[in-house]
Amino acid sequence: MKRQTTMRVLSLLVAVTLAACGGGAQVPPTLVVEIPTSSSGSAATNAPPTATTEAATATTRAPAGQGTATQSSSGQPSAATVVAATNAVSTTAASSPTPAEGVGGGGGAQGIDGSIVVLANFSIDPPQLTAVDPATGEAEAIFSAPGLRESFSQWVADGYLFYIDDETQVVKRVAFDNTLTELPFVNSGGELFEGQFLPSPNGERIAWGTSVFEPHPEGDTHIQLKAANADGSDEQFILDKRLPDEAILPQPIGWSPEGRYLYFTNPLYGIGGYILFFGGSDLQQADLKTGLVKEILPNMDCLCAMSLSPDGSTVAYIPGVEQLELVLHDVASGAEQRVPIDVDHHQAGGIIWSPDGGLLMYTMAVGNPDSEAYSVVKVDVATMSQTVLIQDDDRLLQTILWPVTDTVWLNDASGSAWRMDTESGALTKADVPGGVVRAGW
Repeated sequence: MKRQTTMRVLSLLVAVTLAACGGGAQVPPTLVVEIPTSSSGSAATNAPPTATTEAATATTRAPAGQGTATQSSSGQPSAATVVAATNAVSTTAASSPTPAEGVGGGGGAQGIDGSIVVLANFSIDPPQLTAVDPATGEAEAIFSAPGLRESFSQWVADGYLFYIDDETQVVKRVAFDNTLTELPFVNSGGELFEGQFLPSPNGERIAWGTSVFEPHPEGDTHIQLKAANADGSDEQFILDKRLPDEAILPQPIGWSPEGRYLYFTNPLYGIGGYILFFGGSDLQQADLKTGLVKEILPNMDCLCAMSLSPDGSTVAYIPGVEQLELVLHDVASGAEQRVPIDVDHHQAGGIIWSPDGGLLMYTMAVGNPDSEAYSVVKVDVATMSQTVLIQDDDRLLQTILWPVTDTVWLNDASGSAWRMDTESGALTKADVPGGVVRAGW
């Protein structure tokens, strides 16, 4: 079905905020309502940035994506065939031809465990996706995703791309061999999917949160958070309630490595401002074995950039306050370490962790829509020392993915992808058209 002009404000916000996270051309969005927010160039060159500084360290204690893919030899799979039918329906999607050199397009998808990079070329319909080697950028597989749009959720997990089809409003999973599976059980109960979803790193489970306006004596906003196996079996409710005076969307943002815990946040929707980096207002941990929900971070009244460490033990976040800080919060104990962010930068986000969790990076922005510039900062988790690898660059290079120890992937404002050496800061523009996108988280 075609998108209705009466789509709720929620769906619009999802599209705008996901675009702000890196979809396509990263022109800073200008929305219409101001709230206290968290804070998260030109010609292409390969010259490394030069500025390196060490920031002062402040420490306080207080309680509180996989594998190798191959391309079909013919590039044209056989006619659609149903291969599974429980609550998921699989077919084979048509391949897209390899574009001519220089044909671009924004977008891409993040491997949840950080070990694969997929770039999406939205100048082709359906969009062409290319799985590339995370260290070299060499193309390994080409596949397509009918109905994929830049501004809607897309995740890579264990050799699959999970995404929402903008035309049908059905969540789909496409393998690197173009086998396409519909997941119709991931829905919000109506014709439009009014929510967010997140597959587990191994692709075996999926969680989704929804927020639907339904006039009701107990409250007009009906929110739900569910998780299920990727075939639709073993569905469980994590949240199911009505809110009389709030409009929030429970959003899954991470899984623990063993899959027992699901992390989610509850941001308000319908808010705006000059927001460069999306985030959450709080952080909750759901035990999928017991059904218990534990608060990790309280409501901070902001869209605070946050990211879980690879082992799930620590969440890094940036509260939306006048003086920005990077905070590392121990999930088990609540102990925190804090370090200030440069005072000349008024927004920050794009937090990514190294594969071993010993380092992280974030992007900070001047915060001036008339003369915007981004810097990229590396942080030693043990000492909280900071090193600026990219200083106030008008290409707006934003940290997206840290798939291997010595290589980070970034997007620029034009939607192109770059690889950066994590020691020297040397930059290499990707040969494959398109960009890597953090679609949601």
